[in-house]
Amino acid sequence: MAGLTFRAWLRATFVPLLVCITLLGGSVLMVVPEAQTQFLNSLGWVGIGKVLLSKTTPVIVSSVSDGGWGTSPSIVASNGAATFTLNVGTGGTATTGSVTLPTASTGWNCFVIDRTTNVVTRETSTTTTVVTVTAASAWTASSVLQYWCAAY
Repeated sequence: MAGLTFRAWLRATFVPLLVCITLLGGSVLMVVPEAQTQFLNSLGWVGIGKVLLSKTTPVIVSSVSDGGWGTSPSIVASNGAATFTLNVGTGGTATTGSVTLPTASTGWNCFVIDRTTNVVTRETSTTTTVVTVTAASAWTASSVLQYWCAAY
C-alpha cells in the first residue's frame, strides 16, 4: 500500500471486483472472481471462490421409470442453477423428483414452490451434485415448480 492513499487502494482493490450482492433476509451473499479470492480470504472471508450460484442449467435426472417426476418432465426456464422452473410432466401421480446441479462444496440448499397448484414441496435430500424434492401430495399433470438454489 506504499504510495497509495487508502481511498486509492480501496478503489484499486474493490472496484475491479465483479461483485454480485444479493440480499436474502438480511444476509449478504457475494460472488467474486478467483483473482480476488486470496486477498478476501486473508480478511477472513472464508468460502470465497467456491460455487454459490451457477449459470449452468440444471438437468433432470429422475423420471417416471424410477419413481420420480411424471412423463416428459422439462426445465421450462433457467437462469442457471440459481433459479429455474421445472414442469413435472404428465401423469399426475409423481411426488418426488431429482435434478443435477453443478458440483458444490457440500450440497445445495433449494427453496421450491409449486406455482400451479401450491402443493407443499420441499428439498428432502442433497449431495454435492443432486437435489431431490418431495411433494406432500401428487403434483397435477404439468405443474410448474419454481426453484431458488444456492450451494453450501
